[in-house]
Amino acid sequence: GQLRLGQHRVEEPLAVLGFGDRLGGKVLEHFVVTFDTGQQRVRFLHDGTAPVRAPALRTFGFWFERRNHVGVITSVLPDTPAAAAGLRAGDWLLALNGRAIDEMNAQEEETLLEQHASLRLTLQRAGGDAFEIDLRLVDLIP
Repeated sequence: GQLRLGQHRVEEPLAVLGFGDRLGGKVLEHFVVTFDTGQQRVRFLHDGTAPVRAPALRTFGFWFERRNHVGVITSVLPDTPAAAAGLRAGDWLLALNGRAIDEMNAQEEETLLEQHASLRLTLQRAGGDAFEIDLRLVDLIP
């Protein structure tokens, strides 16, 4: 399919709602978006005429949010490395690649998740003992 933003075309757009708040595999990074409240318009400016291609959506298959010094797994996508490893919504994420979640800021977490092809997660489930799993990055949508 195709999404039209004014005179611009986005080929095969991808909207992932509730999974990291992504729209179109970061398609909007190709545009300058301005809001004209006086005219009640949103303007999308792009300096090229060729359609914008959305990059592949790469993922380990899980999302989490911070709660009280730990990450809490909020979503696990089926048929991904996270699902195959048995990760569950509600699991506590204690560390990424050996680094405690409470020692990292959001930017450091994002860098780890975006720049590594594999991750070691330290998790805890329902008050049990901590355990580790290794995940690899996959193209969810090439």
